[in-house]
Amino acid sequence: MKRNLIYHTLVPVEQDIEVLAKRNGEHSCRLESISKDGVTLSTDRFTLDKLLPNHASVAPKQCVELDIDFHLMRGQLPIVAQGRLIAVRRLCRDRYELKLTFTSLSEQQQAIIDQFVEDALHGTQQQKVA
Repeated sequence: MKRNLIYHTLVPVEQDIEVLAKRNGEHSCRLESISKDGVTLSTDRFTLDKLLPNHASVAPKQCVELDIDFHLMRGQLPIVAQGRLIAVRRLCRDRYELKLTFTSLSEQQQAIIDQFVEDALHGTQQQKVA
């Protein structure tokens, strides 16, 4: 796995996805952006409480494992991955941002994500030049 600056670059996606907490069921969140190593989600306080019961905060040594399920483009295979919640940030009174890093992806899913990020960044660079 390559580690470089592009690896962590976030690309906006903005779509609703399903997040599965191990013991607390499935909940809808909003996929805000994706990078080659993780995703950024946003959710409300009610859903956050369901995803993270009895957690005042998230620490690196006490991370929370979540399963996420989403499509990057229509007609492609769904991305079903496990992620480690590394940060929770309050955006406003009832909106929260969750940052997850992928812990398990198949090679095919990783290739789909890599291609999506590369295409999005390449498209952005062309728009700035023109």
